Amino acid sequence: MNADSTYQKFAQYYDLYVAGFTEDLAVYKAFCHPQDKILEVGCGTGRVLKSFLEDGFQITGIDISPEMLDVAQEKLARFAQQGRVKLHRHNFQDQPLAEQYDKVLVTFYTFNYILEHPETFLKNIFVTMSAQAMLIMDLFYPKTLAHKELDHVWTSHEFRAGDRIITLKDKRTFANGLEERIQIYQEPGDKTEITTVRKYYPPAAIKQVLETVGFQEIRFAEKYDPNTFKETLNLDQITGSFLVKAVKRP
Repeated sequence: MNADSTYQKFAQYYDLYVAGFTEDLAVYKAFCHPQDKILEVGCGTGRVLKSFLEDGFQITGIDISPEMLDVAQEKLARFAQQGRVKLHRHNFQDQPLAEQYDKVLVTFYTFNYILEHPETFLKNIFVTMSAQAMLIMDLFYPKTLAHKELDHVWTSHEFRAGDRIITLKDKRTFANGLEERIQIYQEPGDKTEITTVRKYYPPAAIKQVLETVGFQEIRFAEKYDPNTFKETLNLDQITGSFLVKAVKRP
């Protein structure tokens, strides 16, 4: 998978099925305060950023896709003019940021696109965090593990964008810890196929990597509820995603 070409295609369709998703917002905001320096990793087209900004926060967003950031820049222009949001193209697989942040949010399965060397990604985030800072990550539990009947099966959905009617055909295949997802977006006169690969990191594996990097107080939640974090997870209770939070101690 070529990430640059994938996200170049993805940017034009991303908001069709992501913009209306709000379930994760409350859990992030429960741990963030207006005085915090907040960083969203994998900000995409600005869904989480926009909600934070509308609630009076200042926040920085990074993504590896210039096309995604272009959409976010347009969407958040008035907040940028007020100096309340910063957007940067950055990849934590390469290096940390120069600034340090009090809260780092790795949202909407961004971490699952790290197929190799997750410790490098997390180490660079660790360096980017201030003392006592908190990390929260939203991780995916493959749909085809929860619903094995969906493995290697095409499904179809329809979206409306103004006068446009777009059909999405979607097939997921899970093997060797990796989910390959093929999405075909069709509308009159146009057809776009996008293939992405995500890696499933079980809670035990995530905990091990976080501890190796230096994080402490690692807790998990199987739903978007800030009151449900605990030391271990029952995999049978996970239906589509789970959260992990951890703290950087001096």
